[in-house]
Amino acid sequence: MASNTNTSEQNSKRRASSAKMVKQSLRFNVDLVQVDVHSGPCAKCLRVQGKIFSINGKTPGFPILTKDVIPPIHDGCRHVLLPAPPEFLDARGEREYLQRFSCNDNLVVTDVWDYTAVRTGKSLGRERAEGEKTAQQYRSNRQKRTKRQ
Repeated sequence: MASNTNTSEQNSKRRASSAKMVKQSLRFNVDLVQVDVHSGPCAKCLRVQGKIFSINGKTPGFPILTKDVIPPIHDGCRHVLLPAPPEFLDARGEREYLQRFSCNDNLVVTDVWDYTAVRTGKSLGRERAEGEKTAQQYRSNRQKRTKRQ
């Protein structure tokens, strides 16, 4: 029972954190937020990890933030929202790459290294293989592909 209480409490805190991030971003005229990236995301989180969303649709080229992509996405979800000021993305030369990545539901990143390749333009992310849902399945398939080569 204590475990369920902790999970419920963590989910409540993450929901409050996400709501506050959206509110603070809008307060500072930042329309873009990003779902953070970490290793080992579950199937539900894999589709949104690292993606940038427009809070109210004022920034063209980015998908609009909807309830189904605001952390926590499920019980025990570890993801959070981060501000993603367009000026920051432009200054680092990452806007175009992250825009293409964020708009394509079939592109995913499984860890920080995948994400770094996306934001620097070395990769557009990788296409999720048919039936592949978790980062663990991806790593297993990647190892098999590497051995064959």
